[in-house]
Amino acid sequence: FPLFGIANQLLAAVALAVCTTLLVKSGRLKWAWVTAVPLAWDVAVTLTASWQKIFSEDVKVGFFAQRDKYQAGIDAGEVLAPAKSMDDMRTVVTNSTVDGVLSALFALLIIVVLVDAGRVCYRAIRDPESVKLHEAPYVESKLVAPASIFATKEEKAELVAAGVGPEGGIRKEAAEAEVRT
Repeated sequence: FPLFGIANQLLAAVALAVCTTLLVKSGRLKWAWVTAVPLAWDVAVTLTASWQKIFSEDVKVGFFAQRDKYQAGIDAGEVLAPAKSMDDMRTVVTNSTVDGVLSALFALLIIVVLVDAGRVCYRAIRDPESVKLHEAPYVESKLVAPASIFATKEEKAELVAAGVGPEGGIRKEAAEAEVRT
């Protein structure tokens, strides 16, 4: 299942690119290397693997090489191992084609994400005022709950003192304030 591995690693690259961009945008450029180094390694290794899976002429490596081999077998009327029938051969051709196309698409999409992340980081470094973080202000939670599934005696007492039932919920003051607004 090489496509799942490639997709998983490219998803990690997206997460690392987002984290790196957030570090740069928030003015923590000196810490951006913490996510940028693993990002660079992940992208280098995974895009190299994608390149090999797409363009390799070795039928054991390349999706399209495998597709071409089995399509030639179908055209010649041969059943190639490990396929046991022409239907199996057609399945290999279809699956190899889909895997190759998806691998190329994933590689192109991660390149787009990386280019955009680079653009945002460059802009944030050049003109920090032009790039703003849009975070909601901190709001204390109105929920009160025990630390685990079952509340201890101490937690039940604390929950009752907070103005909620022994099983947790919304504080009475918060609920009343919400009703008034």
